Parts: sequence; structure tokens; C-alpha cells
Amino acid sequence: MKKIILTSLCLCLLCGCSNVRRIVSQNGRYLVSAIGIDKAESGVLVSLEAVVVNSQDSEQDIKPRVFEGRGENVETAFKEASLKTAKPFDLSHCAIIVLGQNISDKITEEVYDFCFKNSELTVSVGFVSSENANTLLNQKPISDITVGYEIATMLETQYSQNKIAFNNRFFEIANLMLKGAVQEKLPFFKISEQEYFLE
Repeated sequence: MKKIILTSLCLCLLCGCSNVRRIVSQNGRYLVSAIGIDKAESGVLVSLEAVVVNSQDSEQDIKPRVFEGRGENVETAFKEASLKTAKPFDLSHCAIIVLGQNISDKITEEVYDFCFKNSELTVSVGFVSSENANTLLNQKPISDITVGYEIATMLETQYSQNKIAFNNRFFEIANLMLKGAVQEKLPFFKISEQEYFLE
């Protein structure tokens, strides 16, 4: 009888430990709200706008950070940015991917491949263009937690108030990305001193 009770107690403790481990692994992650892609001097610059989520933080304490990685292509630049952090990136909350004006058709294809292969990114992630993706993501958000979420909100507002549909979701522009004609079709965000706006 003692063995059965002891075995049951050990099983409960082990199950409890795995639940705690799962909570800890979900807590303290970098939730990526936006990804920026720019052409660097040699290769690609990937910028990841992220917030650190900790259960003890209030919403006012959440501050976005932009992590950067450089590499010969999008994938190696992303990996370099990942190596600079103590916590993993969670791309499942990514709302926007910003393509810098200076990226080539080859880099655009790499972005397509990266999005297609990465199971965390949803097919409804939005794409926009800007003079410089890194500069845009480093702006101070005006009314939202992050620039990425604010851009997504601005696009949604344009649709709900003005019935302007941008058709800029990954599944809507995937074919254009492969043809290299995507930049002209995307909503363009202009950066002016300490603000940004949809042009």
C-alpha cells in the first residue's frame, strides 16, 4: 500500500514539474511583432521588433526592443539576431513584415522562402514597404505597444473607415514576391523626424 501511495505521489510531482516547465518556457519569450528586412553593405540586415513577456510585468512595463542580425541572406541574418538573445523569439504574434526600399528581387525571394518555411509565421502576416525597415521599427510607437502592431492597426483603420483594402497579406502577395514585383504593390510608410505615416 505504501508503495502505491509513494508511486502516485511521485507521478503527481513529475506531472506538476512538467506543467511548471511548460509555463516557464512560455514565459519570458521575445514576442516578435514585426520583422524588418534591409539590404546591408554586404548581405542582409534583419530587424526584429519584440516585447519581452513576463508574468509579473504590467502592461505599462512592456517595452519593445529591436534586435538586429546581419548575414549573407535572410536566414543567416535571423540566426545571428537569435544568437544575441537569452530567450527564444516567438514569431507567432508577428503582425507585419517591413521590406526596405533598397532590397533586391533575390532578397525578396529569400523573404518569401523564410516565411514559407517558418511554421510560426501565419499566412495572414501583413507586408509593408518603407525607405528603411530598421529605421521604421526603431521609431517610438504613438499609441500602441509596438510599431508593428500600430502599423497593422493603421491598415485596419483605413479599411474600416475608408474601405481601402491593401491586399498585402502573405497569401495575397506570395505570387508577386516570386516575380519580384511586390514593392510597388505594398502600402508605403514614410518616416519623418520622430513619426511615421502611411503615404
